[in-house]
Amino acid sequence: MASRDDYPACALKLYEALTSGKGLQGIVDIAVEIFDNPVLVADASFKVLAHAERPDMDDKFWLDIIKKGFYPADYVSSVIKNDALHRQVSGVGVPELLSDGVSPNKYLSKFVVVDERAVGFATCLEFDRTLSEFDSALFKTFCEIVGVELRRNELLAHNYKRKQDFFISEMISGPVKEDFLNERLRQVELRFKSCNFILVAEFSDMKVKHENQIAYFRNALEQLIPDSYCIRYFNSLVTLITRDNPNLLSNGFSGALQEHLETTDMVCGISHYFRNIAEMSIHYKQTKEALRLGRRLRPGKRIFEYSRLVFFHMADIAGKTEDLRAFCNPKLSEIIEYDLTYGTKYAQTAYDYLRFDRNPSRTAEHLNIHRNTIDYRIKRIEELFGVNLGSQETAFSFGFSYKIFEYLGTLPFDVNDAGKALDG
Repeated sequence: MASRDDYPACALKLYEALTSGKGLQGIVDIAVEIFDNPVLVADASFKVLAHAERPDMDDKFWLDIIKKGFYPADYVSSVIKNDALHRQVSGVGVPELLSDGVSPNKYLSKFVVVDERAVGFATCLEFDRTLSEFDSALFKTFCEIVGVELRRNELLAHNYKRKQDFFISEMISGPVKEDFLNERLRQVELRFKSCNFILVAEFSDMKVKHENQIAYFRNALEQLIPDSYCIRYFNSLVTLITRDNPNLLSNGFSGALQEHLETTDMVCGISHYFRNIAEMSIHYKQTKEALRLGRRLRPGKRIFEYSRLVFFHMADIAGKTEDLRAFCNPKLSEIIEYDLTYGTKYAQTAYDYLRFDRNPSRTAEHLNIHRNTIDYRIKRIEELFGVNLGSQETAFSFGFSYKIFEYLGTLPFDVNDAGKALDG
């Protein structure tokens, strides 16, 4: 074994491991002998690709990673948001000994780069022996050698360039001819179901995060959503979801998705479901519209369904050529003006009354006032403005008008927590 301070000899051992044909694990095994410390290589989604350690290894954090085959979600969530740590790991120079406050030991860590793209990272734990500046320099060489090995690793390339990834990218880019579609479907071996959705996730601040975050979040979405394929498309994560049921957001899934989006500081848009795969680009555009409108009209929300925002999309289109206020029921305009003049809340009362299917008890409970107060207000509204809120036609006209006022931002009350009865 070469002396630990003999850089050329140690580097030669690593290069010999590269050319030995023993693969990534063979290189990692030699690295453990050289560094006399545990070594691990993971892909950009924090999945373990290869590792080696001494038999007496008792670091519970490390052993848990090895046992599960990937880094714990809470650890990943903390380190990928650490910009200072990212700069150190992604730097072009010699890596420094790191401590992130989560892992119990210090370590060397550096991205593994293939074709100028970070496809993973390597870590050497300071456990059996104190790591020196010599080790840091040699570890940089080790990561470069790992990059060469991964570049020729067809399995790893498949993980980042799946046939389905290219197909989805092609489909959402624009309409395709039917003969092309049928041929591509045979090639990619994708099975669609009766109810398919496009889900697009973006970061709340609209800024693209680090590459290792993107890869991790992509894999996390696929794990969270059964029967899904997630790709990175420009600055978004686009997920094709296949279902037999048009109700995508069941109670359980909705909560899990909400939690995931909060953890990753992302928002998402969801398209109408569709059966015709050739229309995938249309539903991708729907999802982008849901995100655009949802950010403006539903601030603070994480999930924007196009089905609940489609009216606003229509208003957006119509508003480019027409004054939308001309479509509103003039009676509602009078009620809003009356509220602004006299400090009443008739417009909001009528909104909630119609939203709860003209049920005064539910309306009173929502507004936290007495049922008799609701009855009085509804009677006054009908007397003052000559409307019949019990009429189906009036209910539709008012609901339509409320939507326009909300879109224009001229409602005198906030409807962001107002539920779903008038949405969509």
